[in-house]
Amino acid sequence: MNKDQTIGMLLIALLFVGYIIYTQPSKEELEAARRERDSLALVEQLAIQQQAQNALLQEEQARLAQENPELHQDILSNKLESEYGRFANAAQGDEEFITLENQLLELKIATKGGYIYSARLKDYQTHDSLPLVLFNGDSTLFGFTFSTTDRLAINTQDMFFKPDRMEKIIRAESNEQSLSMRLYAGDNQYIEYQYTLQPDNYLIDFNIEFVNMGEVIPRNVRYLTLNWAYYVPGQEKGWKFENQYTGIYYRPFEQEPEYLSERSDYESENLTTSASWIAYKQQFFSTILVAKEGFNGAYMEHTAQAENSKYLKYMRSEIGLPYNGTGNESIAMNFYFGPNHYNTLNDYDQKFEKLIPLGWGIFGWINRYAVILLFDFLGSFISNYGLVILLLTVVLKLVLFPFTYRSYLSTAKMRVLKPQIDEATKNIGKDDPMAKQQKTMEIYRKAGVSPLGGCLPMLLQMPILIAMFQFFPASIELRQKSFLWATDLSSYDAIVS
Repeated sequence: MNKDQTIGMLLIALLFVGYIIYTQPSKEELEAARRERDSLALVEQLAIQQQAQNALLQEEQARLAQENPELHQDILSNKLESEYGRFANAAQGDEEFITLENQLLELKIATKGGYIYSARLKDYQTHDSLPLVLFNGDSTLFGFTFSTTDRLAINTQDMFFKPDRMEKIIRAESNEQSLSMRLYAGDNQYIEYQYTLQPDNYLIDFNIEFVNMGEVIPRNVRYLTLNWAYYVPGQEKGWKFENQYTGIYYRPFEQEPEYLSERSDYESENLTTSASWIAYKQQFFSTILVAKEGFNGAYMEHTAQAENSKYLKYMRSEIGLPYNGTGNESIAMNFYFGPNHYNTLNDYDQKFEKLIPLGWGIFGWINRYAVILLFDFLGSFISNYGLVILLLTVVLKLVLFPFTYRSYLSTAKMRVLKPQIDEATKNIGKDDPMAKQQKTMEIYRKAGVSPLGGCLPMLLQMPILIAMFQFFPASIELRQKSFLWATDLSSYDAIVS
């Protein structure tokens, strides 16, 4: 290496060392992290103690039920009446599950809470060939919290819904499934969840009906709080890499989508304006809750889980839904359970495609209007995506060839002219760099060489190269596709396990 290259390498090394020193956590940050760990440990300890107390209470109730069943039932009924009032009858029951499915999805609906207990994507598997389930079971929370006119706190997650009807509507052009679940507060007083699943669609209609609830929910209530949370399971081979692409996205009403930092271990946002949708996004799949009339603000947070655990993040939202206090109202929403496939998301015309990190500004434009179109065109008649990547690279190199050629040509001319420049400037002293520079530029002009000719074409190439660097990790088409020795083009190659 010559002197300039040596100095450049040393400067890069110094910048790297300086960056490490600059970004290392301060004493205050380390202390805050320690306090957070201590707080989490305390919460876990209290949870264990609470579980132990609940177990003892259940044992006592079981003993009482065996010794005096009638007395036990009276005590239980009085307890439920005092805690839940009009909802006492809905506070006990047996949990059952009802399945809705089409060609793409299998949804399990729980009678306890009336919510979607699990969602499985039929066309996909995890990296270890297991069924791909976006969320499942007790790791999921979905329900309303509100106070009744009797000043009792109700959480629909704890209540038992009764299936009112399940229909398979078969027509010549469609084959949809519909399920209605009712939470009764009295005779002809109920909250109804309505699920409608269309064929060949990842979008589910979810409507909520409040029927004759004017005497149950206070009339001065202007919004209801919807609690939505679940632990996000890992689906891909690289836990850390997948976690960096997992986070909460949301769209303020009629604006561009925004998101919570995916690389942060903890991030929260208190949205005080209305929102169109909230998405729990993973690297290649998403769950999106859409409000057709908008949400009345939301508090959102996600917390990273321990590295290499079965979960990536815990995501939680407290969402405000408009309520006019009439007692007979309807809230129309949708769920999206599906892949982060650009064309699929784009077809819904809700800006769902913004969930895919294609880059900002010019990088995103290049991906949307050039790379994706060319990638889809090549993939339409080539089944092996390794070959598609190879051909895509060749095509882009051909497009960039004029710039590359000019760069090489300019560099070659400057190399040829160097002996002439050295000869012309050897008698100019070191104390007159301006004269040396002027002489050099004069020779360049006579030969038709521009000093920028070597770097400017390379700068023009950079947006395309950076756009491709953004595109490939976000492309679900490459997921679990093999090429030569690589078993998954979307993940790393494990040379040594």
